[in-house]
Amino acid sequence: MIYRTVIYLLFFLSGSSALIYQVLWVRSFSLIFRGSRMAVTSVLSVFMGGLALGGYLGKYTDRHSRPLKIYALLEIGIGVAAILLLGVLKIYPDIYVAFARLVGNDLSLLAMGRLLFAIIALLIPTTLMGLTLPALAGFADRQRDSFGRYLSFLYGINTFGAVVGALSAGFVLLRFFTVHATYGLAIAISLLVGVLALLLDKQI
Repeated sequence: MIYRTVIYLLFFLSGSSALIYQVLWVRSFSLIFRGSRMAVTSVLSVFMGGLALGGYLGKYTDRHSRPLKIYALLEIGIGVAAILLLGVLKIYPDIYVAFARLVGNDLSLLAMGRLLFAIIALLIPTTLMGLTLPALAGFADRQRDSFGRYLSFLYGINTFGAVVGALSAGFVLLRFFTVHATYGLAIAISLLVGVLALLLDKQI
């Protein structure tokens, strides 16, 4: 059915935007923490932790009577959280410099501080990302056709989108466009996916 194709397309775009965000967050935190290794470690830790938390909390979202609407709201929430995060990233450099001067050369406190900064900034959007698959799984489970059987394919489409997002961000978007333009594109994708999912929910 047409709606199934649309769902696959939306989840592909969702995966793409998620990894564009991740690449941008690693780049941003590399500048803040003045070291790419610490930035990658912090961002990946929180990113995967947020996805895991979202997956755990998803056992509540897939019980909702309209899981596709929940999915749409989650995507819009990701876009809004990403917009707010732009403001956070603007003030983080000054805050981190002050923190680094306070703790001096204590490497353990610096590492803990970096992780805490990443958690505060990224836990909400990454948790929302983790909630999207359970929401769509709940939607697929309620369909009368064979859509529910294609849940593994749905996850594969999302993963493929993530690969495309990571490659395009790292080798195309950031090469030819600014960080802010690339970030704006990711936000636009999240909001577009959310709006389209809301419209689809009203048609089903």
